[in-house]
Amino acid sequence: HSKVGSADSTQIQFVRLWISGTDTKTTVQIVSIDIVGNDWQELPVGHGERLEIMVKNTQENADYASPPGVKQERDPLTGVLRKEQSLVLKFTELGPGHQVAVYRSLFQKQDYTNYEKMRVFVHGSPSKTNFLIRFGADENNYYQALAPLRQGWNDIAIDLVRITQLKGDQADSLRAAQMGYSLKGNPSLSSIKRFELGIINPGTEPISGEIWVDELRLTHPRNRRGIAGRVSVDTKFADFLSLSGNYSRKASEFHGLREKTGSGSDDSSQNLRADLRVDKFLPVGWGVSIP
Repeated sequence: HSKVGSADSTQIQFVRLWISGTDTKTTVQIVSIDIVGNDWQELPVGHGERLEIMVKNTQENADYASPPGVKQERDPLTGVLRKEQSLVLKFTELGPGHQVAVYRSLFQKQDYTNYEKMRVFVHGSPSKTNFLIRFGADENNYYQALAPLRQGWNDIAIDLVRITQLKGDQADSLRAAQMGYSLKGNPSLSSIKRFELGIINPGTEPISGEIWVDELRLTHPRNRRGIAGRVSVDTKFADFLSLSGNYSRKASEFHGLREKTGSGSDDSSQNLRADLRVDKFLPVGWGVSIP
């Protein structure tokens, strides 16, 4: 390839295609033009260890099979089946207790507080490995989940409700830790900007192999009802006593039509007012007015 003039890859407006090397009439059918690349970056590995980031798909890799239930989509314009693919992490000579990982940074923070589960398909290798996933604001503030892999496809579910309980009391934190969850710093599901995926060698000998990662997704949206209400009372007892009051309450899940989530906490307020005409109990001749 070559560069002509002051071309800038961040400002592409036109594309030109041409055919060379033929003197006869030639017909070329173009199915699609795609910009391809990899958003995942490798983290440093140990001495003598190696990690490669690749992809495998249904069109170019005979040994690849999609996760159960995942179907290829058709291009709406051409009707051609699109390739279904997975991210491949190929590791070599991964030492005992060591890990290798890749990361991806998002352009904008994402809010996962409206979901109860995060799921991902991971295809394990013959070697015994543990899968690692981290998600949070940055490399110093994240939630972490560990899961052992068996050979073939594994549908791994991360309980977002349980993992956030690591910030709760000791009993909740212990239950979350027993499920393979941990955290670093002060992560929040409302501010997700970075993901890490990795492999850990839990054995006593170096291992080599590869895992496939596919369909990282959020499931089980929180459909809990949020209730809000307000009550007002205004009454009088003859001409010597009047009472007025109001009470309002808004549940943590309640939100307006233009809001995506509730406040996360229950809010309530109340107000009571009483006016007593004490002068009504005194002789009129005194000329006293209270209040």
